[in-house]
Amino acid sequence: MAFPQILAPQLALVEAAARGVIDAVDAARLDRRPEEPEAGLRVSDALGLAEDASENWFAATFYLEAALDALAEDRTDLAAEVQASRSALTLLHAAVAGELALLQPLEDLPLDRRIRDVPDWPGRFPPVFEAAAFGAGGLFELLRGGTDDDALHESNATSSVGLEVDSTVRGIVFESARRASGVLVAAGLGPLAHLLPFSEAVRLALEPVAGQATEWALDKLSGRISRLVRRALARARRLLGQLVGSNRQGVVRVARELVTGYEGGGLLAPALWRLFGAQSVLDEGVAQLGAAPKAQVPARAHRLHRLGRSNKRWLAPVAVVQEGLGPLWAVPVVPPVPAAPLVAAVLLAWILVTSGDQLDSAHFPDVWNGVIKRAQGQ
Repeated sequence: MAFPQILAPQLALVEAAARGVIDAVDAARLDRRPEEPEAGLRVSDALGLAEDASENWFAATFYLEAALDALAEDRTDLAAEVQASRSALTLLHAAVAGELALLQPLEDLPLDRRIRDVPDWPGRFPPVFEAAAFGAGGLFELLRGGTDDDALHESNATSSVGLEVDSTVRGIVFESARRASGVLVAAGLGPLAHLLPFSEAVRLALEPVAGQATEWALDKLSGRISRLVRRALARARRLLGQLVGSNRQGVVRVARELVTGYEGGGLLAPALWRLFGAQSVLDEGVAQLGAAPKAQVPARAHRLHRLGRSNKRWLAPVAVVQEGLGPLWAVPVVPPVPAAPLVAAVLLAWILVTSGDQLDSAHFPDVWNGVIKRAQGQ
């Protein structure tokens, strides 16, 4: 199935609000520095544009998220699509945090200073939100598609029962390791990485968030851009918590074990194979597909192949969003701890939740018809 069309008006507002954030950040970054003394944006103008666009973003996404919550209560048959939408929105909020952080250097400057007079502006970090949200295979494309991978008609599915299950399971584990490696490398490159062990950042990122009350509390914190970044991070964490649900302790354990092993020099793919219980998934998938009526095996194998393709499509935007971690090192969440490791922890947990679900691994959420279910014919 795909995104619930009943919520199309709310989604259109979110897309428009995303364009607004992109435009506001670009207006500050790309001010043409005109020579006329009284022309060009002031710092106060840039901060005001960012705040207005962010408020629109938070309002539009709040209404969509509330509509998704209501839909989850009323239409249990759409539970998978609701969770898929929350999944895409989690990464969108993380990307917004990175985009807004590009403007953080402005918040301590005199408000009447012209942007053209700010030294070394716009800085060395590129914006990533537009590519993550609207690029090919971007998050809005995934949001609209949901868990529907029927559009992936091309198939190289094999006729061998064991090979097709093995290829899908190993492909998901390998892709997860590749994307997790990118996040872990990016998280370890910051100048303040020593302030918060990453395994602890994972635990904090998955702590329950109180929702709207938390956002109102964040409004009272200092720093006009920093406050907006914290709100975007809080939204991402709240949605991640909804994705994880009652599986929080298991996801935290898997993530912390993975990080600890990586920091000790371990390889990610073998660690994920063990932590996902991939061998059990493989054995069960082969058994289920092997027990299928012969006439049904090609169709089930084809769906397994499409699942592997879907996993790559869903994990791909993480590589774009993680490029926004750089400016987040300058944004304090609880001073002096910066936002970057917490956003990176959200990304890592999101990878684990998505792939663990698509594998039908134990101790992970159950949104997708994953390897075992598809082998069973679902």
